[in-house]
Amino acid sequence: MMRDLYDTEGKYRHTNNISLQNTIYALSKYRSMVALKEDIDSVVSRHQKMQDEIAEDMIKMARSLKNNSLAAKEIILSDNKVNIIIMNPVGLI
Repeated sequence: MMRDLYDTEGKYRHTNNISLQNTIYALSKYRSMVALKEDIDSVVSRHQKMQDEIAEDMIKMARSLKNNSLAAKEIILSDNKVNIIIMNPVGLI
């Protein structure tokens, strides 16, 4: 490789230097693009995991809300029965 940078007289070849610079630049751009893609992939993967966790939490909260609502309904029905008995102790209604 070093031999390609010098001519037969040992003088440095400027044209090969530009070619080498272009190759290095292209390689660094490629590496940057690969790193960027890996970064994007990791961010997307992390966000997908977070969304899955949020969805699971929402399902748990919805189940809890349903159970609490059913329990509240039972308490209200029970209170209504007690209120009817207290208001009408003789059973006139």
